[in-house]
Amino acid sequence: MKETVESACFLVESTCKDPTDMYTWVEGYIMEETYDMVFFKISELVLNQDKELWKALESVTYLDFPQIGLPAHVHDGRKRVERATARFEKIGSFRTPLEKLECLLQTLKELSDPELFMGTDALVPLFLMTLIKSKVPHLMANFVYIRDYNFERNMASGRYGYSLSTFEGVLDYVLYSSIPELSHQNQTLWSSIKSGELVSFTTHYCARTFDPRDREGNNALLMACLYGQTEIIEYILKHQGGVKETDVNDLNMTPLMCAIQSKSRAAVSLLLQDRQVLSRLRQIDRRGDSAFMYICATQDILLLKQLSACIDPLTFRNPWTGDSVLHRACQHNCPFEFTLYLIDLNLERLKNKKNQSFYHLCRDRKLIQHLYTQKRIDTTRLFLDTDSLGQCALMAWADQGRLDLIELFSDDLSHQPIHYADKNGRTLLHLLAMRSKLVMGDKSLDFMVEKFKYLIHARDWPESNTALHIAVKNGQLPLIKALYRHGAKLDVVNFRGERPISDIPGVCHFLDGIMIFKLKWPNNDLP
Repeated sequence: MKETVESACFLVESTCKDPTDMYTWVEGYIMEETYDMVFFKISELVLNQDKELWKALESVTYLDFPQIGLPAHVHDGRKRVERATARFEKIGSFRTPLEKLECLLQTLKELSDPELFMGTDALVPLFLMTLIKSKVPHLMANFVYIRDYNFERNMASGRYGYSLSTFEGVLDYVLYSSIPELSHQNQTLWSSIKSGELVSFTTHYCARTFDPRDREGNNALLMACLYGQTEIIEYILKHQGGVKETDVNDLNMTPLMCAIQSKSRAAVSLLLQDRQVLSRLRQIDRRGDSAFMYICATQDILLLKQLSACIDPLTFRNPWTGDSVLHRACQHNCPFEFTLYLIDLNLERLKNKKNQSFYHLCRDRKLIQHLYTQKRIDTTRLFLDTDSLGQCALMAWADQGRLDLIELFSDDLSHQPIHYADKNGRTLLHLLAMRSKLVMGDKSLDFMVEKFKYLIHARDWPESNTALHIAVKNGQLPLIKALYRHGAKLDVVNFRGERPISDIPGVCHFLDGIMIFKLKWPNNDLP
């Protein structure tokens, strides 16, 4: 400890210009250096209390805001708690009492409203929900550490005292209140929905004076839609007179989105009969996804046709990514029939905000071959139309190692220009060399390299590498052989002074074999 104090004094004298900050510096330095020992000891001393507190918090997991006395004037409690939870979850990563105290203050600040007075009656319920959602371990140990080891601050009054007393008050409330029974009632309701027990559900649902929500903000209707419980959905719709505007969860998911996610066609059919649902088909969630995007995740073409009968999917785009429904179908590897249905709706020309067309994202060989055979692919766009990386569709396929897709257009490569380099100067051969595994089709690797042999000596722009440099670095032995057979030079130097030589045994063996062959038969071609 003596050495720690001496080191702290030296640090203060050398860095602290304001004498009033001296004690704060020393305290912070000492607590930082002794944290592992001190906090471990505190955790041991309050271990039983922490276990009891953790058990109590687990018992109130299913609580909802109306059940903990949140004042009616606080309308955005869920958003406040979400922001505060993101703050408070980090308290365990801080090492000094002051850092933990500041984390607590910032958490309470997220829960407060500068334009509206937030008394204890509002702050305590919000902070309670923050503790429940954050699931931070060693809460009691953190509280004791903050309270007993902040020596240079007034912990009895002011903002520090208020924050600490709020923390302590909520901990006591969790331990000694009767709220676990309310949480258990909610849990019973959610369990009856998940299991589809209509009789049990109606018993607990009708006894409620409010519409409870789970931790994700799902009410009974949304929960029933998520689990595809059609009978319960029908009962709720009759009971509350249809879908309401407030029937959205914390992600802004609608009942229709939830029903689609459950892959329940019956639930979707039932909801599409509701006027409110039909009027909100264009609604998006917090990620910018519409109901059509959720259908792509299910890969269910019957659901797609069901919703397309109500509204045209052509107009749906994610406002943040620019993805169309067809883009999203490709990203989810939807089956041939599903994607072809969207193409027939003239969606293939749309681009997202990365300037990617449908072809940049499609990996379905059967679909591409079908479109090519039907002469429905504009090869000019395929070869020259680039995305934000400067890659045409063929290059995007090469970046995924998909030679089986590229070979479908081998007959067009000799008489049609192609965009040959992306924004980093990487050609199609560079991109193939970067892949550890290539997906081959009917054509051989030699055949495909021969088609692009005019790119063999092209260099990328960051390091002036040829495709052979990269192939050697990645141990791409078959591609190394094919590149060499079609004229790749072994002595080309990049900006780092490196030649296409590697210490990978297989590559070295191959290169040694080339040298021996050339020495013995200098006028012969490599077999």
